[in-house]
Amino acid sequence: MNRLFTKYIAASTLTMTVYASANANDTVPEIVRQVCARDTTECLISNAGVVIGKPGYIDGFENSIASAAKKFEHYFGAKAPQTAVIMGTVISTEERETISEQYSVVMPWLTSKDRADTIKNKIRESIKAQQPNLEGAALEAVVEQAHKSASAQSQSLGQSDEINQGALAHELGHLFFIRTFWPGDNLDVSDVNSDEVDRYGGPAPDWLDEMAAVLMENEQLTETRNSILTRRTEGVNELALWDFDSYFQMTHPVFEQAKDIIRARQKSADGRAQGGVVVLTAADIPKREDDRNPVMFYAQSRGFANYMIEKTGNERIFAEIASHIAGGGAMESWLKSAKGQYGIADNIGDLEADFRNWLVDKYGTGGSTEEA
Repeated sequence: MNRLFTKYIAASTLTMTVYASANANDTVPEIVRQVCARDTTECLISNAGVVIGKPGYIDGFENSIASAAKKFEHYFGAKAPQTAVIMGTVISTEERETISEQYSVVMPWLTSKDRADTIKNKIRESIKAQQPNLEGAALEAVVEQAHKSASAQSQSLGQSDEINQGALAHELGHLFFIRTFWPGDNLDVSDVNSDEVDRYGGPAPDWLDEMAAVLMENEQLTETRNSILTRRTEGVNELALWDFDSYFQMTHPVFEQAKDIIRARQKSADGRAQGGVVVLTAADIPKREDDRNPVMFYAQSRGFANYMIEKTGNERIFAEIASHIAGGGAMESWLKSAKGQYGIADNIGDLEADFRNWLVDKYGTGGSTEEA
């Protein structure tokens, strides 16, 4: 089976730079040494892995893998697998495959500058189609102005560098989680045939797969999740929660839209370079027939994570749940098996009722908890 990883992120010098400890350098695979020795690449190396990108493009990602790995160990009690994050199209397919033999997790990603280049290329093609005689500095001036307008809109949608870094941590959380609890699962998300994709994440239910990811996020992205929960308790009906019977069994709410985007990507080199990681904004998501806003799936997962950790007093509670589910269980059977151990409900219905009451107390004072 194939998967795709999709994030809904909305509030709706040519010299090599290496950040590394001596221990990290001692264990760098030869393929990475070769790639990072080029004047066309820049690498950030740590004990947790390597980030490879264009020179000057990967500022701010010095601690991206290490930070996510630290959080993973904190919440799941396991060391995160060695990871290579490859920014944009800086290496060949063959080199990427060789790196995949050396690192348990390989994640294709785009920095904000990579995204800007992609957008500018599209803008330039569009302008040239309309004004074929426009060339040189005059063309670039129009491209820059159009890109400035597009960038302003992206910022308004919450696509800042901090959010992008948080999104990378989120995606790494998915892969760390799968590799740890389902080590035999295929993690290749770089070559995805949309027609063969039949699941959103890994073998875990989508809510738990998402839970592992939101727990890896940085402060900026976590703030967006919590702010949505606050708005919900203030009575924003479009941000209705999923009932737990649905939440614990449902397919991710943007699964089909993400498949469509993957399908469209295969038509361009820039698109194919992004692999199976889809970053969506509010503008990408059509209104659902049930009027629910998919952004709530992420916020609900953040809220449920906070609830379970606070109620049980166990910051590794989801490691227990994941082990139970990886062994063939389900959330309901885990609740029954944990009866009396943590002081939480032993059935789905009572758990949901307590969670809803907790949400109002935590994120609002007397706000509505009615569903749309």
